[in-house]
Amino acid sequence: MKSKNDDVVGIENHFEDENRIIAERKEKLKKIKEKYGDPYPNKRKPSARAKKIIDEYNSMERADLENKRVYLSLAGRVVLKRHQGKTTFCVLKDATGKVQLYLNRDVLGEDKYSFQKLIDLGDL
Repeated sequence: MKSKNDDVVGIENHFEDENRIIAERKEKLKKIKEKYGDPYPNKRKPSARAKKIIDEYNSMERADLENKRVYLSLAGRVVLKRHQGKTTFCVLKDATGKVQLYLNRDVLGEDKYSFQKLIDLGDL
């Protein structure tokens, strides 16, 4: 039978976990600011939306996409993040849709690739 003390311990553990998560995220934000600057600049607007990217590039062949160098800025929320070796897949969602990001350490270089270690699900 569960006692009131069990409930109190459960609640305390919940708050300890929550406080730990908040502290970890604050530390990641601090590292982002130190290394990359303001992650939420007011004056920078995204150059593309998910729907525009999908409409423009979805019908292209893989070889054509690999040879094309396009530089875009996109704003949205990270709704999926998965690591596989030297590669990370992220899905970024904005008001118009979702775009999958392919981040590869060999392509980006270690410095740029390390940024993905500082982002979490739900980040903007």
